Amino acid sequence: HRKARIRGDRQVEGDPGAVDIHSTATSYTIRDRSNDRVVCEIRRRAGQQKMDVDVSVLMHMPDGSLIHANPAQSNTRTGQDEEIQQGRDAAISL
Repeated sequence: HRKARIRGDRQVEGDPGAVDIHSTATSYTIRDRSNDRVVCEIRRRAGQQKMDVDVSVLMHMPDGSLIHANPAQSNTRTGQDEEIQQGRDAAISL
């Protein structure tokens, strides 16, 4: 079941006490209050171009699969298998 749906810096669906959202000029963090775990963090890279950011996520997709990604590594699902990506300039490139 979905704990929360977030748009910008507001929770628009779910239990109002489920998550903490903290936003500054250089970072954005969503923390699950039930276990104090950061489920999403976006940080601007110091000294880099304006749009260079590091993103970390830890969440379940609607099908139940776990998405765990950060600047160092990510798990990607291909069919039934899970693959760990690491040791590159970025674990995920958009």
